[in-house]
Amino acid sequence: MSMGAGEQVRGILPSARLGLTDYDLIVTDRRIVAAKIGSSGLAGAAGGLIGTAVSLKGQDARRAQYGGMDLNQILTSNKKNFDVPLAAVERGEFNAGISMVTMPTLSLWAAGKKIRFMFTHSFWKKDEGQVAYAKDLLMSTMPGKIEFKRI
Repeated sequence: MSMGAGEQVRGILPSARLGLTDYDLIVTDRRIVAAKIGSSGLAGAAGGLIGTAVSLKGQDARRAQYGGMDLNQILTSNKKNFDVPLAAVERGEFNAGISMVTMPTLSLWAAGKKIRFMFTHSFWKKDEGQVAYAKDLLMSTMPGKIEFKRI
């Protein structure tokens, strides 16, 4: 995955849901790119374990497709993809959630709007490693703009 001139990918936060759409959040030193990997509505329609398997297979295929693209190609490859420039982020909040009760969330306030992502991979058992990774990544990318809860 290549970037614009001088832009560096810092990390990826996988399986972030916004509404009924699942995204991988590609965090760079300039922006956060939300790359659509699937829709939770389709998995629910299929039902149960079959729906989950279909959804995960589709997400893996979408991730593989993004692998050969630069960030601008990723942005334009799906109408639901979008980016949030870090300079536009007024503040952010990462809440690690409560195991078996709430999912970890990332809320960003940018350009007068709040965007709230829910990390669906860590609902049943809080993934402490993923929470620590997200905290380190967000703290280094948005110093002074992000606060953390339930870490």
